Amino acid sequence: MSDTKLTQVDTTLFTLRALQMEQDIPIIHDWVNREYARYWQMQHTSTEDVKAVYTAITQTKGTQVLMGFYAGHPAFLLECYWVNEDPLSNYYDAMPGDLGFHILVAPAEKPIHNFTWNVFSVIIEYMLSEPAVHRLVVEPDVRNEKIHILNKRAGFEYQKIISLPQKDAYLGFCTREQYNAAKSAGSSIIPQLFSRQVTQMGHFSFRPLQLDTDIFLIHNWVNREYAKYWQMQHTSIEQVKHTYTSIIQSKHAQAFLGFCNNVPAFLWESYYAANDPIGKYYDVQEGDYGLHLLVAPPDRVIHGYTLQILHTIMQYMLMNDAVKRVIVEPDIRNEKMHVLTQKVGFAYTRELQLPHKKAYLAFCTREQYAATLPAATLLTQKN
Repeated sequence: MSDTKLTQVDTTLFTLRALQMEQDIPIIHDWVNREYARYWQMQHTSTEDVKAVYTAITQTKGTQVLMGFYAGHPAFLLECYWVNEDPLSNYYDAMPGDLGFHILVAPAEKPIHNFTWNVFSVIIEYMLSEPAVHRLVVEPDVRNEKIHILNKRAGFEYQKIISLPQKDAYLGFCTREQYNAAKSAGSSIIPQLFSRQVTQMGHFSFRPLQLDTDIFLIHNWVNREYAKYWQMQHTSIEQVKHTYTSIIQSKHAQAFLGFCNNVPAFLWESYYAANDPIGKYYDVQEGDYGLHLLVAPPDRVIHGYTLQILHTIMQYMLMNDAVKRVIVEPDIRNEKMHVLTQKVGFAYTRELQLPHKKAYLAFCTREQYAATLPAATLLTQKN
């Protein structure tokens, strides 16, 4: 890629062909011996070692190795394999049509914005163009943070950690529907309604919920066990769509899809309390606005992650002069939410018996929120 001077990617310039040993092995040998390729597990190998490995792979039943090019330059290596023909099938109940893959992108000498994501999109669309493929399967090293971000952005869902002979790995799956939903959601990130940069975590942002593109993600999230307090388990896509159609069309409520580093990360709703059923349960004041928050299924624990999502929402809401107090009414059993809301300044007042839950009623003013922020906290944001 050293001759490429583009600042954005033209996806029509990607091409694929079958691996050609004599021509490609010296290039691959250089890539796999770089530090960035350590998760490929082929460092300190000779050219002959690499050739022997790929000779064996290309002779394996159900496996295909392809060399990828961008504008005529070697850009990535792709290995595809039918899981039913692979040892990975020993680690879960493999289904017909499960296609696994590995990808190695060329070392970036002159970085191009979003290049790796475009490579990833190209290879996923290439694999999903095969009708026999029903699901894509990945098993990345648990330490490979960069590939986890790409996988999540593409719609992969991690199910569990498996111990393979050479690594501990996440086992993840992605269907056409998941990929299309994630891609549509990601393509709609710009324009963002609000964004915020957090040191060591990255970029948090959100935009209004778009049912046509987001409904598959939301349906998956609300039906998980961890989302039990959202009270939408065992619902169909049509039921979820009906619920959010009502919210979006309401004059007093809004729904938003949030992202962390361009990966769908949270769902949140705001509502004007005076026009909401909650107004029947307490003495509503002008400027009371409520919020509900659901974070995407966690693959791993990141200290302070959900708190930073809540900070992002609070900062956006309190930028609006019409908002005098933010209110929440979390289920009394939802201990994690109580801890989070109190960290950003919410004061719990009393219990409420709502139609579907017993809840605490809590309020947070600008002054209460500001008091929770360290003086040294540096935040950048735009709207």
